[in-house]
Amino acid sequence: MRQNDTVANLLTVFDQATFQQQLTDILLALETSQGVRLAPAIGQGMRVRIRQGPLQGIEGTVEERYGMTTVLLRLDFIGQAAAVQLEADMLEPA
Repeated sequence: MRQNDTVANLLTVFDQATFQQQLTDILLALETSQGVRLAPAIGQGMRVRIRQGPLQGIEGTVEERYGMTTVLLRLDFIGQAAAVQLEADMLEPA
């Protein structure tokens, strides 16, 4: 038996052809110079906290999600709402 300190996630694959294509697409994306990065699973209506940058620590609600990286965040200030557009990787669930 072989052991190491690595933990693996198990995926349930329902469509092998789609899964294979997605793996191929990921490999292609990683081999480019586009700087591929994971975007957190943050969606519309979620309460989030800004975890870095000048607004660090402020909480808000996700109004919109634009593609994989950009989020429109609603911030509430004493009866007024403001919106700010941020990168999704700057946010964490509140």
